[in-house]
Amino acid sequence: MDNPEDDAQDPQVDHSDSSSAPPDRPAGDGAGQDQDPLIEFLHRLNKEHGNTKTAKLLGVDRKTVWRALDAGRLTPRLRDALEREQRAAEQAAEREAAGGDQLELRVAGLERRLQDVETQLAGGLSGLRAELTGVREEVRTLAWTRQGGAPSGHVSTLRSPHRSYPQVVTVEALPDDAEVFGDAMPLITEWREQRARFKAHWPSVEGLDAEVRMLELELELIEERRLTIPPGQLPWEWDQRGREARRREQRLGTARSNLRRAGWRRWLLQLLSLELMRG
Repeated sequence: MDNPEDDAQDPQVDHSDSSSAPPDRPAGDGAGQDQDPLIEFLHRLNKEHGNTKTAKLLGVDRKTVWRALDAGRLTPRLRDALEREQRAAEQAAEREAAGGDQLELRVAGLERRLQDVETQLAGGLSGLRAELTGVREEVRTLAWTRQGGAPSGHVSTLRSPHRSYPQVVTVEALPDDAEVFGDAMPLITEWREQRARFKAHWPSVEGLDAEVRMLELELELIEERRLTIPPGQLPWEWDQRGREARRREQRLGTARSNLRRAGWRRWLLQLLSLELMRG
């Protein structure tokens, strides 16, 4: 049982001896220490902060802490101080846990808002691209009819011993690519590079970036250059070309969304890491 006279002696302690450390005794020597969790809490505070800081934290003299650790008994004043400090530590831990939950909720909310915006933008852009494709087809048809031949930008129609159809782009380069494809050759070369990069790095950010550029090039080769892209093996008719272009437009919208989402996720992770380091 606690002795009230112990606290009454605190103001009269000779501080000239207060720098002395408690004797080296294993925890649990004091009577009843193993049964009192506050004694264990006091041992933990003393181990983490030292005798001087622990006494200052609890608002008691250092020898009061020394005696409690030595005897394994708490005075009423020291017990009250330990209970207050223990409650404060528990409340701080609860606040920290609640703060982490709130941060996760904020991140989830931002991701949902970003996804909604991406969906709205993708729908609007898809509609505009479809209208633009239709207008381009009408302009090309009109120009072709007036000139009495194929519109400009088409590939050569010369026969080649290396391929069956000059309108079909191959994944691997062929010896007469430059003669067959003419000014479309730089686009085809870049498409092959981006395709290899996409296959090597997807689904990383680099792979997603390569997928976006690869699909942009495919749309230009299909719509502008009137070429057939693998896995096509026979030249596409105008209706099939339109379907292939729309399919790539849809895939391009998804790829752009995935790339933006991956960039946002990487940015959010960097922000969370900085906040955790500062905390």
